Amino acid sequence: MVASEQTWRYEVGYGYVVDGTHYRGHRLSAWPMIASGIGRGVLDLQACGIRRMGDKVRVIHHPRKPHRSYLVRPGWGGIAVLLALALVPPALYFLHFGI
Repeated sequence: MVASEQTWRYEVGYGYVVDGTHYRGHRLSAWPMIASGIGRGVLDLQACGIRRMGDKVRVIHHPRKPHRSYLVRPGWGGIAVLLALALVPPALYFLHFGI
């Protein structure tokens, strides 16, 4: 298989306790990503955001919905990339073809 035809994604599993209740989580980030080709580097950068403390990791959960959790907190860089991906293509389309 050619490298550009392969898809990559991280699979994680972790357990955590909130107010005495045990939960299981499987989300790396608030925005799940699947990458292909050289996009795998973006996944590796995302995984670098996992905060490790020895053999434990920091789990981020919703205060009122503790069953919703992930390992990497969304940052301004990720938000900027998401906005660029959402806004640049339509802007380029309208610049090229007009309204």
